[in-house]
Amino acid sequence: MLNFIISWRASMAFEVAPKHSLLSASGSATWLYCSGSVAAQKPYKESRSAFADEGTAAHELAEICLKGDLNPFDFEGKQLPETNWITVDKTMCHHVNDYMDFIAEHKGHKIYEQKLDYSEYAQDGFGTADCIILNDDNATIIDLKYGKGVKVYADTTQTKIYALGVYSEFGMLEDIKTITMIIYQPRLDHIDELTISIDELLAFGEWVKERAELAMQENAPLTAGEKQCQWCKHKARCPELMRYTENAIQNEFGFFDELPSVNRLSDAELNLALSSATLIKSWLSAIEEHVRERLESGNGFTGYKLVEGRSSRDWGSEEEAVIALSDAHTEEELFKRSFISVAKFEKLVGKKNIKDFENLIVKKSGKPTVVPESDPRKSLSVSANDFSEFDD
Repeated sequence: MLNFIISWRASMAFEVAPKHSLLSASGSATWLYCSGSVAAQKPYKESRSAFADEGTAAHELAEICLKGDLNPFDFEGKQLPETNWITVDKTMCHHVNDYMDFIAEHKGHKIYEQKLDYSEYAQDGFGTADCIILNDDNATIIDLKYGKGVKVYADTTQTKIYALGVYSEFGMLEDIKTITMIIYQPRLDHIDELTISIDELLAFGEWVKERAELAMQENAPLTAGEKQCQWCKHKARCPELMRYTENAIQNEFGFFDELPSVNRLSDAELNLALSSATLIKSWLSAIEEHVRERLESGNGFTGYKLVEGRSSRDWGSEEEAVIALSDAHTEEELFKRSFISVAKFEKLVGKKNIKDFENLIVKKSGKPTVVPESDPRKSLSVSANDFSEFDD
């Protein structure tokens, strides 16, 4: 049965070529805040990473199991067709199973992988919602985020655009007064939720209409900023981001070739530097990646070249090395034994079962991080002596 399902999914994957909306919900932070980004990114090819394929695999596994009322653990070791044939491992099974349990906790009529049309607000706008739950006068959207890089929050333009799509699809059929958007991010043990009224949502929709129309105009202006530049493919060659960076460093500080000592900066200058730091770092990383890709493709780049990175040594075959070394060395000398980490043990038993061992686990505080006051995380209350344990 499982092999039949996987074979059927594979045939569907080849028959239906995936389409991407030019004004996509996932890329909305870019085109909403930088109208010129739509035209600027057109020459760039779509690229996929192993992390993206892994996330797609988790979504595909969840869809198959939710729609077919199947157990995700039955797919362990199987390969899924829509994700470059990624093999489902036990960790993915645990996370998808927890996601399914989370959905089961919510009452209402449930719809999975629902295609949404928000073209009323953005030209040819469409997308797919992972899970929609209709319950009385509320519609809930649950968005599975399988990444473990950074926490994702519910108050984003992407989730609100999906909410517009849900209201366009079901608003005439149901007396929806509020829409709840939930981010479910199992690998970071993170859940975030936001509920908005329909009036708030429609006001947001009017703003989206204005920005979408501007984004589709010829010669729409480029506007640099942290939100819009973060995932923009054009940022390494963007003249507006270049100007933004020059202004932040040169015009405000009066230096460019030689930056001032940190101790000489006023609080206002420090604040300015911090507010620009993330965007400038992102821009520099994009430039380095762009030049590296050019060099790797053989096109060359004046003034720079590729060299081999720091090398490392490893056994060509551990089995052969064990045989060759065992006569002269003891097992204690050759093998290092260590107790399983909490993270690996959680993968072994699953997120639900790890709770049975919480009395054995100590959660160490992470090193304090400087963030803007708008960051949703709770501020630390500390004294000067509290940071001694973090000294290098």
